[in-house]
Amino acid sequence: SEDTIRWRWTSNGEYTTKSAYRIQFEGCYSRLKLAPIWRARAEPKCRFFAWTLLHKKILTANNLTKRNWPNDPTCKLCGIDPETPNHLCKDCPYSQQVWSYLKQWLNLLVLDSVDMTGSIHGYWRRCRAKFKRTQKRRIDGIIIYFWWNIWKERNRRTFQQNSLQADQVAMLCKDEILQYQYATNPASQEE
Repeated sequence: SEDTIRWRWTSNGEYTTKSAYRIQFEGCYSRLKLAPIWRARAEPKCRFFAWTLLHKKILTANNLTKRNWPNDPTCKLCGIDPETPNHLCKDCPYSQQVWSYLKQWLNLLVLDSVDMTGSIHGYWRRCRAKFKRTQKRRIDGIIIYFWWNIWKERNRRTFQQNSLQADQVAMLCKDEILQYQYATNPASQEE
């Protein structure tokens, strides 16, 4: 029998540039479903931060240690646990307090029933599941601004040796959410 050439990366055995391109990255990139981040009602810099956070690439103490950069491994917000992306934006008691204020002020108490265990990505997905499709972009924006303001508070404490109370950080977050809403939907100012 004659030899045949069969491309094993497609179902029909035919070579395509698309299949060759895809196989180059097999196992090299995250399979997290983060497309909603890019549609969220938040500024581009905040959406990019959220994307980086969900990939666990923000420069928290654990990531600085991996790079052999000098750092204090303790969370700057609670001063107790090691600083990781998960801890900083989901598990830290300080962050939970800020999130609690936001949920109350923005009438998001339905999120009180969301299980906090697991990854930050899993928690975000469970929060999104509590809302109708038409509300998800707004909820994503709120969560992104929460993460962004927690990060800014962490950096304020790290680089400026200055700190705010949880309710003050929550208020800054709420203000940014409202400013974005006003900037993108001027009619909402009249409500």
